[in-house]
Amino acid sequence: MKKNRLLKTLIIASFITYSLVSCSNNGNSNNSSNVETTTMDIDSINRIVFEEFKKSFPDATYDDFLLNSTKQESSVDITYKYLSSSITVGLKGNFKSKDILITNDLGVKEKRTVYYYIKSNWVVVEDYIYVDDIEKETYFLALNSDYTYSFKQEYKYDEYGNGIEGKFYRYYDNEWILASEEVVINGSFKPLYTIELNDDGTFKAKFTYEYDVNGNPIDEIYFEYIDEWVPINKYSYTYDDSGIWIEDKSYFYFEDEWVLKNIFKNYNGFPKPVYSIEFNDDNTFKSKKEFDYDSLGNLLIEIEYDYENDIWVYKMKHEYTYDDIGNLVEENTYLYVDGEWVLLNN
Repeated sequence: MKKNRLLKTLIIASFITYSLVSCSNNGNSNNSSNVETTTMDIDSINRIVFEEFKKSFPDATYDDFLLNSTKQESSVDITYKYLSSSITVGLKGNFKSKDILITNDLGVKEKRTVYYYIKSNWVVVEDYIYVDDIEKETYFLALNSDYTYSFKQEYKYDEYGNGIEGKFYRYYDNEWILASEEVVINGSFKPLYTIELNDDGTFKAKFTYEYDVNGNPIDEIYFEYIDEWVPINKYSYTYDDSGIWIEDKSYFYFEDEWVLKNIFKNYNGFPKPVYSIEFNDDNTFKSKKEFDYDSLGNLLIEIEYDYENDIWVYKMKHEYTYDDIGNLVEENTYLYVDGEWVLLNN
């Protein structure tokens, strides 16, 4: 879950272009009365921006601000940069965003906070700390297209900058709902569970996760909410000593136990099915297939079974032969009749 950077980029990019005059008009950015038709004189804007900077840097002077700040102007706003921080305002002096970097007396970075100005209030949308000059995100707030809250993420670190935990929240009906918790394994944040919500804010589905010491997922369970959390499917993964995936198994939950459905193995870097079961509508066994491959991942044998009288019985077998470069040169199909395989083709 950490982190959809593309989503963050789109949200931030779309928001910075938003004129905060609209915030004083119930957030209706399409209202033609929100178009800025007049501008404030630059000295007045300078002073408004300086006073805002001074809240974060109380020792700053107006003369130093004029001397050391830079401006980047567009047709709709001005971005001031001062003391490694920035504030963006509209041409009428209305605030849009600010990015404040705090350093200690030695100039070492300590904290950075990004704000958006929404309905006459500064709202924190990103928060960072620094450990050995490395930026660590502690907070991120995502907004919908109408600038209401969508979700937020929170992260904690120890004094050395090592991650401790993370939390992910969804916003619904003026309430933050905890939708995921993360732990740190092998230096990376990993979700313990994730929850999906319906449009009305009720629970819909949940995934839970377990990992090996390297942070590779070894079990993933899918639940649906039907008055309570009901297990539906499970996926189990196996790795070699180098952490390379070698096998996964999928199960479905039936009559209080996990029933194996499929097995895939890694052959020459590609997942290949080695075991597959088809079920009837009432979840009883219907048919089964087993597969075997050569070291290149070429299919050698496929055996089909039917489920009859509570046992698996042979039905059909397919055998494949290849040349030295992996081209299929022969295929034979057999039918199981009276206890032996009968060749159907020559």
